[in-house]
Amino acid sequence: MKILLTRHGRTNYNDLGLCNSDPEVDVYLTQHGIEQAKELRAKLSRFSVKKVYVSDLPRTHETARYCMSKNVPLIQDSRISDIKTGFECKPVSDYMEYIAVDKFFQRAPGGESFYDLKNRVHSFIEDLIQRSDDCILIVTHMDPARIITGYFQALPDLEVWRLEIKNCELFEFDIA
Repeated sequence: MKILLTRHGRTNYNDLGLCNSDPEVDVYLTQHGIEQAKELRAKLSRFSVKKVYVSDLPRTHETARYCMSKNVPLIQDSRISDIKTGFECKPVSDYMEYIAVDKFFQRAPGGESFYDLKNRVHSFIEDLIQRSDDCILIVTHMDPARIITGYFQALPDLEVWRLEIKNCELFEFDIA
């Protein structure tokens, strides 16, 4: 099985530096994000992607629409949604300051910790590995993409935390 992984294209909230995990909030790809997704399409053309897994946040669906043909099914799975920060529509810098005490276990009211997210994402990965799909694409967010990369590269949590995943950057993992 080949697993391809990418982070959604650049959004208006990326430009504003705001947190979002609510699918009802109007977060969308910027023109630059659309261009990133179209460039990703060219990179993906050498693969025969059978399914695309997306989160429940519209920016992953939008990225998938620009980078894949319409005949590839999209499968929504909330386990690969962005971390629930408890800082909805507030600056990412405020959230980062709040969790500075303990970036792995600190949880804001209404939010989840890094380890809560890690457990959620690992559940998704373990289910995915049980399937026998040839080649799939996962379109997700910074933190879930870090965790997925860390899982397949067997990275310690601190290295996972430090990973920088660029918008529409493509990762490839072969699962035996």
